[in-house]
Amino acid sequence: FALPSVTFNAPADLCIDAGVQLGLSGGSPTGGVYTGTGVTDDGNGMTYSFNPVAAGVGLETLAYFYTDGNGCLNSASDNVEVFALPAVTFAAPASPYCPNTNTDNLGGGLPTGGVYSGSGVSDDGDGQTYSFDSTGLSGDITITYTFTDGNGCTNSNSDDVTVEDTTAPTITTPAADLTVECDGAGNTVALLNWVNNLGGAVASDNCGGVTWTNSFAGLSNDC
Repeated sequence: FALPSVTFNAPADLCIDAGVQLGLSGGSPTGGVYTGTGVTDDGNGMTYSFNPVAAGVGLETLAYFYTDGNGCLNSASDNVEVFALPAVTFAAPASPYCPNTNTDNLGGGLPTGGVYSGSGVSDDGDGQTYSFDSTGLSGDITITYTFTDGNGCTNSNSDDVTVEDTTAPTITTPAADLTVECDGAGNTVALLNWVNNLGGAVASDNCGGVTWTNSFAGLSNDC
């Protein structure tokens, strides 16, 4: 007897995280058995499943065996490639990051060509840069960079930036003392001007403006 004519087409190449592929076929005539690394034959002569994780990265050969009514056995094989996920790296902006601050043209994700996401993040759409606005944010904020390679495989990498102001304001010019005589000749105006002008004090803060307070509650003793 001649051997039966057997054909088989493997599934399309896929990424290793594609999950178990169920209900696959491709072998003819029906009634045979599928084999290969990562293959589980369904026992119905028609279908099988393929687990890319069990198969591993690389080119895998799958086979279909068929025995005809004369007891003659033949087979056909085909290859499927399991692609690894791309290696993705990303570093968030340095911490601590000032509240209520917006920074443009940030990057850090490799390979280029991906997308940045996260609270306060606006991706620039160029595959390279993004902006980060910490307005209304505090604590650890997770920023994620996601990249899809030429095989259609996607991977991502995340990093945290801590939004907080950890540096106290610096007084660059201390307030100057003011002495006035309570003589009813207008010195009250001079005193109030001194209070309102912070006594000439000047301060700066690495995260923005400085809020001033004073303990002046008004004059006493009829002055």
